[in-house]
Amino acid sequence: ANMSYRRAAIGSLRFDARLRGSGAQTHNDMAFSMGVKRAGWKLVYDPLVAVDHYPATRPGEDPRNAQTLASMRNAAFNLHLILRGHLSPLHRETAWWWYALVGTHVYPGLLHAGLGALRAGSPGDAFARWRAVRNGAREARRALA
Repeated sequence: ANMSYRRAAIGSLRFDARLRGSGAQTHNDMAFSMGVKRAGWKLVYDPLVAVDHYPATRPGEDPRNAQTLASMRNAAFNLHLILRGHLSPLHRETAWWWYALVGTHVYPGLLHAGLGALRAGSPGDAFARWRAVRNGAREARRALA
């Protein structure tokens, strides 16, 4: 993601230092955008804007195009920390249970983990991914308790 903001919209807002990851803190753009929106500014997405990326190798536990269990755990922590900090209590709990039970390909819930196990023929890998994601989510929940 790429972002640009009016200077006044940023004000004293800074990137969240609690986000995890070395080399890249997954979802830092989401957290920043939600902070700008919370401050009363309107966010606009323009699908016609194109950016040429020249990806370099990332150091640490978050390599590009090769998700490790540690990077999945960190990303899930970041996602849930942000959602818990910016959503209403009802939406927080809805997101928690949806990610736990259904999830996505990237953040598998039980349903996606089961489908992944059937497709890959390796249930251990699919459920290891699910455990990493749920551990990150639980850690975020505890961090804000």
